[in-house]
Amino acid sequence: MYVKLDDIQPRLEEWIKRSWKEGKWSPNATINADGEIVDARVKAGLRPSPLTRDLQWGVPVPVREGEVSDGMENKVLYVWFDAPFGYPSITASYTPEWKRWWFDHKNCSDPALEKRVFLRQYGGITFSLHGQKIRIQFFLGTNSFGNFVNRVVRFIHAKFNGELPDGGDVSGPYAADTDPQDPNYPDPTFISEVNQLLSEYVSAMESVRLRLALQHVMAISARGNVYLQRCNLGNALLAEQPKICAQTLARALNLIYALSALIHPFMPATSREILEQINAPPRTVPLVLSHDILAGHTLGRPGYLFTKIDDAKADEWRLKFGGNQAPAAASTAKETGKKKGGKKEKSAAAAPPAPKFPEELKTDEIRELEVQIKTQGDTVRQLKEKQKSAQEGEKPSIDDVEIAVAELLRLKSHLAELQQQELAKAKA
Repeated sequence: MYVKLDDIQPRLEEWIKRSWKEGKWSPNATINADGEIVDARVKAGLRPSPLTRDLQWGVPVPVREGEVSDGMENKVLYVWFDAPFGYPSITASYTPEWKRWWFDHKNCSDPALEKRVFLRQYGGITFSLHGQKIRIQFFLGTNSFGNFVNRVVRFIHAKFNGELPDGGDVSGPYAADTDPQDPNYPDPTFISEVNQLLSEYVSAMESVRLRLALQHVMAISARGNVYLQRCNLGNALLAEQPKICAQTLARALNLIYALSALIHPFMPATSREILEQINAPPRTVPLVLSHDILAGHTLGRPGYLFTKIDDAKADEWRLKFGGNQAPAAASTAKETGKKKGGKKEKSAAAAPPAPKFPEELKTDEIRELEVQIKTQGDTVRQLKEKQKSAQEGEKPSIDDVEIAVAELLRLKSHLAELQQQELAKAKA
């Protein structure tokens, strides 16, 4: 008994190409960047696939009473044809409430997690289970997102008693184009660049490119930090140009309001904390940056969105979240490993070096990005060295370092995406 896959091939190819175009798929093993189907089975032509096996054990092919078996009397159903029916049917025979989990799409999702042992390394994804709360915190090695929110909210509290000052903007979308020579706009490209990043975020989310969308969120928060730096937000700006200071705070706060919606799919608890601090209701994702929170609005209590992970927490978390192995057993296993294969364990623990990207696949854009990454990496190293060695008045600010690191991460992320595209083309 066969299922005639060859009969549905035209419909399958039409569906793949339509979905590739509508869903903005990334190049993959089925279809490349040019919209050409590259899957070997489809290119060679799908063949009928057998649903039965000549085995002694299994589910016999059902034959209705009075009908001719047509050679099926000694055959059983192929297990992976039967299994999809068996999973729900066996639970349906056990309890009438089987639909509560089989029809619940939340139980059928397939979240992508990092391919490594949790809590062996820090700086990635950490599950923190306490009672009924499960929080997933996303750390990028830089806290520019949290610093941006905290700096704006605390400044408004400290200088304006928590009430947003009037910067002169009217309700609605901000004008994207301003005169670079106008002293009232210290950062004339701020609005247009944020709007471009918002558009890229929406496009990434609609294409289900979640990692890229999250990178855009971090890029938007980093752009907010750059805005504060270019406007020189501080006591001097407040004293000398109070109107520009008020406008800077109003636009930064409305960017924070937009970020509360952008970050919600990834860190809903953080989104709620932002809304509590700015005392605003939940909102939808904006297509452009707008003046939604108006002058006179009273903020909530400021606080830190993220706290630094102390190294001393490592042992505590290892015991709390390390699995079911008892501490004594874990200690014994560790000692045994040292005695039997210390060198082997040490080499296995070391992360293998990343494979070098083939020189012949490098495009001009990739080569240019590599140069930019090297230059930006040198900038980050110089800033960090100055922080350690320079005198107090000459040290770069923490924000300067974090902005430089955020830009370096953005460049590396873009490079990795381009390399993946070229590798997919080469395999096609």
